Amino acid sequence: MKIIIATPLFPPEIEGIASYSQDIAKRLKDKHQVQILTYAGQVEEVVGLEIFTINKRQLIFFRIWNYFIQLFKLAKQSDLIYVQNSVAVSLPAILVKIFTGKKVIINFIEDEAWKRARHNKLTDKSWQSFLAKPELNFKINLIRKLQSWTLRQADQVMVSSQFLAEAVSQSYVLAHSKVVVNYPVATNPIILPFEQAMKKNQILVFGQALDLVNLKISNDWKFITLSNKSLSKAEISYLINTSELIIYNTQSENFDNFLIDCVVAGKNILAYDTNYTREILGQSGLFIDFNNKQLVLEKIQQLLGSRTENKLGRFTWESHINKLQEIFQAQVKK
Repeated sequence: MKIIIATPLFPPEIEGIASYSQDIAKRLKDKHQVQILTYAGQVEEVVGLEIFTINKRQLIFFRIWNYFIQLFKLAKQSDLIYVQNSVAVSLPAILVKIFTGKKVIINFIEDEAWKRARHNKLTDKSWQSFLAKPELNFKINLIRKLQSWTLRQADQVMVSSQFLAEAVSQSYVLAHSKVVVNYPVATNPIILPFEQAMKKNQILVFGQALDLVNLKISNDWKFITLSNKSLSKAEISYLINTSELIIYNTQSENFDNFLIDCVVAGKNILAYDTNYTREILGQSGLFIDFNNKQLVLEKIQQLLGSRTENKLGRFTWESHINKLQEIFQAQVKK
């Protein structure tokens, strides 16, 4: 199968889309003919891969136009286009689909309008709350409309959980048959130049800080709260690895892999009982109503000191690749 991976970023860029594009291309190239198209000045070369670049320093209109022209040329000899979502990539990909009839599969890694709104400090809402009542300027509203259009025009939209599949289908008015789930791969272990041994009684809280006022808490417990802090992947990985217990204190589900990374790291996890946490944690999580402070305290006491095991399960490259190839083959046969 001849596959084009259309991506906005590629290493040496360090964002998740860049590293995923490289990782997935390396794993597909042994069985398929893979080409990469990306915006870049320079890229990390990979043996066995053809990588085509569009100068990202051009004005945006010329950037997107040149991306479209190059993608159009490559698509003539390809079976499908695998898009890492970004309007600057999905828009030219859908235009190529219109002119050539090539299949387009969008990997909906993140909601670009929500991400840009947060970056520009237009909103501090969770993704779900933003979708219900978005705060937009003209540019981000345009991105949102273009994103919605490209998702509807794609042959398949891939998301990382059943929860997101339902939310994306409803929010962007997509047929449920168009949206397919392929669980992501846990973040690759990050090698740090210092020890990452677990620290007894260290509790990592994701979301809102725990409200345990007026309860008797051990002085040995150390709570670290991750809320809207901008931490690097290395910092988050270090905190996960060194914590004895993870508390997932949020009912808002976004596009991060935090919960999956905690499962794979073999951590005990105390979480809100939601469709998403049930889906990801299955039998390995302990679910709770955080409004019951006394019960929260009891469960923390129960989990500290107990042991669990690493659970790769669905979150491996093998599982991800197998599902991805199923999606590709189903589309090419149509």
